[in-house]
Amino acid sequence: MGSINFDDIHQRRDAARALIIEKRRRLRPLIPLARAALSTSRLLGFEQQLFQNRFQPVVQRFADRVEHSFDDYTPTASDALVCSCFKSGTHWMMQIAHQIAHRGRGEYDNIYDVIPWNEGPNPKLCMPLTDPRPLQISPIDLRIIKTHAASWHVPYNEAAEYICVIRDPIDVFVSSYHFIASAMFGELRPASKPGSTCICQTRPSGDPGQNLPPATGPGATGLTCASSPTSRYSRTNRPPSMIWPVSWVAI
Repeated sequence: MGSINFDDIHQRRDAARALIIEKRRRLRPLIPLARAALSTSRLLGFEQQLFQNRFQPVVQRFADRVEHSFDDYTPTASDALVCSCFKSGTHWMMQIAHQIAHRGRGEYDNIYDVIPWNEGPNPKLCMPLTDPRPLQISPIDLRIIKTHAASWHVPYNEAAEYICVIRDPIDVFVSSYHFIASAMFGELRPASKPGSTCICQTRPSGDPGQNLPPATGPGATGLTCASSPTSRYSRTNRPPSMIWPVSWVAI
C-alpha cells in the first residue's frame, strides 16, 4: 500500500472493541439472571414475543440507516457495488471483487479498511464513501462498495458496476438465525422453535420475494430478501449481466 495507511480506522475499531469487551465484563454477573428470565418466558410461551420486542428497535434503526446510506452520493465509473441480502455470500463476493480490483494482490488488515459499508451497525468503523484511499491503492482505479440496501435505496449510474448476489431465502433465514444467535447471544440464544416457525411461514412459492415478511413494521425480520436483485434493473435499459447465486460463488 506504500505510504497510504489506515491507522485512523484501526484506532477507532480498537477503541470500539475495547468498549465492547468492558461492557461484556460488567454484564457477565447478570448472565444467570438473564438465563432465568429467558427460561421463564420459554416455559410461559412468550419467548418469541420477548425477542421481537427486543429487536424491533434494532431492525428499525438499521432500516433508517439504509434509507439514508447513499444520501448525496452517486456511484461513479470507479465504483463496483456488491449488493446482497444479509447472509447471502456478501463477504465472499467482496473478497473476489476486491482482488479483481487489485489484480490478485489486495492486502488489508480488515476488509472494512478498504470497502465502505455506510449502513453498517457502526459506519464510523468502516471506510467512508468519500474517502479517496481505496481508489488510491487500486491499480485499475476501482473500489468496491458493500450494501444490503434494497434496490430503491441504491442510486443507479450506468457507468458504475452492480454485482448482485442472491441466495435461497430459506437458507438466508436459517443462516441468519444461527449467526445472530451465536454472535449476539451465545448461551442466551432463543429456542429454535420461533426461528423454525418463521422459516416455515415464509417459504416462498414462485417469485423469490413472494410471501416473505417485511423488513420493518409488524412481523418484521430486518431482512430485505423480498427486494429481488433483478428489480435493480427494472428501471434501466441495462441487462442484469452480473447476478450471482451464492451457490456459484461457493463452487
